[in-house]
Amino acid sequence: MSQPPHNLEVERSVLGSCMIDNKAAQEVMETVASEDFYSTRHQDIFKTIQKLHRDKLDIDTMSVTGAIAREIVVYTLKVADSVPSAASIKSYITILKSYSMRRRLINEAITLQEAAQDINTDTEEVLLTAQKNILNLSLSKESPLKTAKELTLSLCRKIESQ
Repeated sequence: MSQPPHNLEVERSVLGSCMIDNKAAQEVMETVASEDFYSTRHQDIFKTIQKLHRDKLDIDTMSVTGAIAREIVVYTLKVADSVPSAASIKSYITILKSYSMRRRLINEAITLQEAAQDINTDTEEVLLTAQKNILNLSLSKESPLKTAKELTLSLCRKIESQ
C-alpha cells in the first residue's frame, strides 16, 4: 500500500515558522492540531510548541530545543534553520490542512469499506454512519467549510478591528 498523502517540507516550514516568528506561532496554534502532521517527529515538536504556548512561554529555537526530547534536538535545530522566513505561513497552513484532511478522508473511506463489507451490519446503518461521519469531517475545524456561527463571528471581528 502506498503512503498516505503528506508533505514533510511543508510540515517543517510550519514548525520552523513557529520557532522564528511569534505571530506565525500564534496563527498556527489557532488553526493546527498535532494530528495534522504526518511525521511523528513533527507531531512531537508541535506538541512541545503547543505546551510552551499554553504555558505562555516564548516560542523560539532555544525554548523548543530545551523542552523537547533529546533524541530530536538536532533535528529540531535543522527544522528551525530550514525556514528563512515565516511570511508564507498562511500558505503553509493551508497546504498542511489539505494533506491532513485527505488522510482523514482516506481513513473514513477505509472504515466505510470495512463496514460495507460486513454483511451482519444493516445497510441503512452503514449509510447513515457514513453520511454522519463525512458531514462531521466537513464541519470540523480542519475543514475549509465554516458554520454560520463561525462566519458571523469572523465577520464581527473584522468589523470591530476596522
